[in-house]
Amino acid sequence: MSPYAARTCTEVGPNGAADASEPLRHFRDRSAYVLLGDPGSGKTTEFKREQAALGDAGDTAVFISARDFITLSVDSHPEWQGKTLFIDGLDEMRAGATDMRSSLDEVRSRLDQLGRPRFRISCREADWLGDNDLHSLGAVSPDSQIAVLRLDPLSDDDVAELLGMRLVSSDGLEFKEEADRRGLSGLLGNPQTLLLLADAVANSGEWPESRLATFEMACRRMAAEQNDEHRIGAGVSPEDAVLDAAGYLCALHLIADVAGFSSAPNADPQTLVPIHSLDELPDLPPRGSLERALRTRLFAAEDEHGHRPAHRHLAEFLAGRYLAKLIRDGLPASRVVALMSRPTDAQVVTTLRGLSAWLAAHSPRARALLINADPVGVGLYGDIGSFSVDEKKRLLESLGRFATLGPLLGHEQRDGRGEGFRDTTAWAFRSLVAADTASAIRGLLAEPNPEGDEHRIVEFVLTVLAAAESSSLCLLDDLEPATEAIVRNPKQPPNKRRLALEVYLRVVADNDHEARSALRLLDDIRTRALSDPDDDLCGTLLRHLYPAHLPPSEIWGYVRPPNRSNYGGRLLRFWGYDILEQSNDDHVAELLDSLCEDRSRILSALDQSGFGDLPLALLDRGLDAWGDELDSARLFDWLSSPSRSLTASPPRAWPAARSEAAERIRDWLEARPEAQKSVFLTWIRRNEANERYEIYQHWRCNALYRSKPPSDFGLWCLDTALQLADSEQFASRELLTQAYRSLDDPAISQGLTLEDLERRTQSNDRLAAVVADLHNP
Repeated sequence: MSPYAARTCTEVGPNGAADASEPLRHFRDRSAYVLLGDPGSGKTTEFKREQAALGDAGDTAVFISARDFITLSVDSHPEWQGKTLFIDGLDEMRAGATDMRSSLDEVRSRLDQLGRPRFRISCREADWLGDNDLHSLGAVSPDSQIAVLRLDPLSDDDVAELLGMRLVSSDGLEFKEEADRRGLSGLLGNPQTLLLLADAVANSGEWPESRLATFEMACRRMAAEQNDEHRIGAGVSPEDAVLDAAGYLCALHLIADVAGFSSAPNADPQTLVPIHSLDELPDLPPRGSLERALRTRLFAAEDEHGHRPAHRHLAEFLAGRYLAKLIRDGLPASRVVALMSRPTDAQVVTTLRGLSAWLAAHSPRARALLINADPVGVGLYGDIGSFSVDEKKRLLESLGRFATLGPLLGHEQRDGRGEGFRDTTAWAFRSLVAADTASAIRGLLAEPNPEGDEHRIVEFVLTVLAAAESSSLCLLDDLEPATEAIVRNPKQPPNKRRLALEVYLRVVADNDHEARSALRLLDDIRTRALSDPDDDLCGTLLRHLYPAHLPPSEIWGYVRPPNRSNYGGRLLRFWGYDILEQSNDDHVAELLDSLCEDRSRILSALDQSGFGDLPLALLDRGLDAWGDELDSARLFDWLSSPSRSLTASPPRAWPAARSEAAERIRDWLEARPEAQKSVFLTWIRRNEANERYEIYQHWRCNALYRSKPPSDFGLWCLDTALQLADSEQFASRELLTQAYRSLDDPAISQGLTLEDLERRTQSNDRLAAVVADLHNP
């Protein structure tokens, strides 16, 4: 059984907002959804597991490939009726010569014939047409609703778990760190490429230099034949012959839309192509090599005699490798590219974009043509690391031309960061960042026109720069002026300004150790000299500067109401999450101390900004780290920090006392009765200057969070009142009053009676008078 790690996915709403990640089973109640993911990300595996789980739970579900769903007759498959259908691989269907929507229309037609059952569809994210597809599918959904789910990349824990299953003697953390050092970290978030890399390293003991080398090493391992009798000829390794044969079959599978192959001569030609039916020509692999290829792990068994490529991503790599060999041997590259392109506009059809990307990686002759025909696919699905400087520049130019036509072939995403590009896209194109391409990159960034179509390519380049390795980014000189100009230009789209700021901060980090330039930007935002309508620039800068360059004692000066009350951007993230995440225990103590110094103003600003829960969260952490070491005055100040007033107030004015953080604070106090007593006494002492009379009962003290006093609380109040009778008359009187009132509550008056009060205060006329007044009002 293949290694498996439980996966999560994220629902993407119509406004681009991304919800929290959830397991796929969380969406079983949805009538219909689409699962998006990159090649090899695990969409098919998740569908098969979910379909099996529904079957075990009593629901009836069917897993079926999209190809079979649109090819086979509904009347011939009664098992589809009334079932939840898992339709896998929308992207693997032929898109047609001119309109890639036709295949989806065929799916819709079948669903309509079946009476609009519950269904799930998987698709490569780059081949999903967004709102167009969403609206089309909504017409055949049982409730007209379609959820769009994005399969999340593997988490660090997932990576460690899979590596633990695959690498017996290797340390998963060490493997991950080595992949990061070699610039291969982008392979780790995808189960297929992770395991290919792990297998390649485990088999050879060496690390591949690139994504292309990783696939080559992995395919060679999968094609290796251990039995000497199968070796093919002197001087030619069996892997080469088998890989060529596999590439030929994979090219037929992709270009001719062949479902699979069979080594049996009597196979059904409607579903499988018999190997014996393929003509043996001098320039094609011999039949024996084809049969050997089908027996390797490069192909998966369909039935007793049928085989199909183990995974489409592998098939695209092998087919591209084989077609590149044919081109080297004399086949015109233009003929091959024409087979993969639409005649109307010479662009690669969507179903063959993975093949074209690997062909471009393998064949310099085809590369120039494919850079023009599908620049995004070439970078996203293949490997551009070996491209020459001129080829990288042409790729940038081609991307710019495509950007004028609209979103870059579906690769612009809405994922909670606004309109932008996913991190996997940026990683795939990271090789464009080099000293030799610096002039071209600077040219694209210089004075971009916010009204023109070229702004899309600028956003794309900024995203790539933001994700590039630091070692590559430092090769680009003079990026500071161009990126700062975009940040400061209010006419530029907000997302572009935010991306430019991220790049700017990375570029200047090594040269500006005191972060003076970033602090200037932040101060310009605070004084309104720099426009920041979404507060994302401010949030980005705060996260970058705190606490190394903007200490806790100064951070409160940047609290202000947001410019947009209905936008949860980076400023909200900073005050709601980052400030806690980036603060150590010392920082928390400093934050609480500085909050106490200007409590009323800061709390008012936090409330207006929507961050009113932050003081409680800080206090919760601060008590856990320092509470037992604080003196009485500082402890009281910290406990009072979330409240604007030190005076007594009814509990209904303190709703925060019902929050989870307040409950933990209350538990902390109840576990420390001496701290409760100290806080109560400090509260009374702090209020002595108040001219109006208050009833200082424990439940009115905000700093006690309505914690339950200890059982001897009344007795302690009496003892302390007697001790302070001469030195602190105000506190003594109020403590005695609390001791008297505690008599009504047996839970806090242990060891105390009215007779005790009267007897022990007899020697002090003033205290005796207080008791008498209380007892005979």
